[in-house]
Amino acid sequence: MAKECASLKLHRSSVTCCAFSPQDDVLCSGSLDLTLMLWRLSDGWSHRLRGHSGWVTCCSFNRQGSLLASGSADETLRLWDVEKMLREEAEESDGEHSLLLKGYGGSIRCCSFNSSGRVLCSGSTDETVRIWRVKDGKCVKVLREHAGWVLCCCFSPSSASLLVSGAADGGVCIWDIKIPEPCLKHIKSKKSMRSLRSSEVTCCAFHPDGKVFCVGGEDKQLRLLRVEDGEVVELLRCQQSVTGCAFQPGGGRVLASVEGSSLFGGHLLRLWKLRGGEGEEEGGREGEG
Repeated sequence: MAKECASLKLHRSSVTCCAFSPQDDVLCSGSLDLTLMLWRLSDGWSHRLRGHSGWVTCCSFNRQGSLLASGSADETLRLWDVEKMLREEAEESDGEHSLLLKGYGGSIRCCSFNSSGRVLCSGSTDETVRIWRVKDGKCVKVLREHAGWVLCCCFSPSSASLLVSGAADGGVCIWDIKIPEPCLKHIKSKKSMRSLRSSEVTCCAFHPDGKVFCVGGEDKQLRLLRVEDGEVVELLRCQQSVTGCAFQPGGGRVLASVEGSSLFGGHLLRLWKLRGGEGEEEGGREGEG
């Protein structure tokens, strides 16, 4: 049974995203109050990050924990120097510790560092995935294949150039950004245009071995797909829309956050144990969301 160890309440509006740093006791949260918060759990230190002029929609640490990326409804991304902020231990920053990345024509919805930490990908309501060089914040590639808002993206843990993205049109793309024609596979939704809302892909995650990834969304399913050919290797039915997904670090289990089915809303976490490509549900836990 999980035990609550802290309640962190410095945001002035709803929290939209959060991420743990690989440095273990540092985490970040983003909010509709236009700010991010860095938290150090060991001593309770916190640091407010100002700079965005719109809702903060996503945040992600690099593998080293030295940089934080944030995306916003203001159509920009920012790269924050976490190491410097931790050293200085100030109470807040007004963007002076960040590099501004701009060029989008829509709200940023997702972002992810590659395994080397030198490249960042992001997705937006302008229906593109963009690839950014971290050292100078330059956009080096624009990936155009989706026909709807790009709602999720993530790099493979085993390849610095391989990523997947999912969109509101129900499509899933597998990309290799080191080749001239980067879209290796576009898995299109079979839904009709009239039922487009029910096909949205809202989350994606790679298995630690990099050979399989999962996607979930409004179709109430968590799909495990093979990177090599995009084929579905397992279909896990969730009864309600899937809002988030993650693999256990060892790869033996997959977790999904599912919209609550009760009259009072809330969310349900569903956990499956993976056995030779087959998923066996171990249980779920419901809570307020």
